[in-house]
Amino acid sequence: MTILPALLAAVVLGGAHIPVQVYFGENVNVTCIADTQVVGKEGEPLCLAYKTTSFYAGLGVYFHDDGYVMGVKSDPGSFYPLPDDERDRFQENGLLPKPLPAYSPSPKDYISGLSLWALIGGAFALYALDRILTRLYRQFRPASTPPQPGPE
Repeated sequence: MTILPALLAAVVLGGAHIPVQVYFGENVNVTCIADTQVVGKEGEPLCLAYKTTSFYAGLGVYFHDDGYVMGVKSDPGSFYPLPDDERDRFQENGLLPKPLPAYSPSPKDYISGLSLWALIGGAFALYALDRILTRLYRQFRPASTPPQPGPE
């Protein structure tokens, strides 16, 4: 427990800058994984991408992998859905690779998107550890000697 106040004092007194991003609401992330020759409704170039959605209330409440989409290269958060029939048509015309490249959201995405639950789980784990250690301490501590009367 003495480390946290010392760290806090060092940050406040030392003027250390720790960048922190706090989100509230839904956060949609579109990550391009392959260039394509496909263009959007307004002629914008598209890429094959995957989409993830997270919901934040200060910390991450949930994380969902939404699958493949067509991302707009010039606008990183914009995308077009990629239904199976359209994906198949693009693959038949050679506009998308067949099979589609594999992807995996990073562990950082999962941790960030589920950080509230990690904090709650960590708090419960620390509470349980405290209870266990307190019980062990009380069980195995040396018997206290009664106070000795001092000189009168």
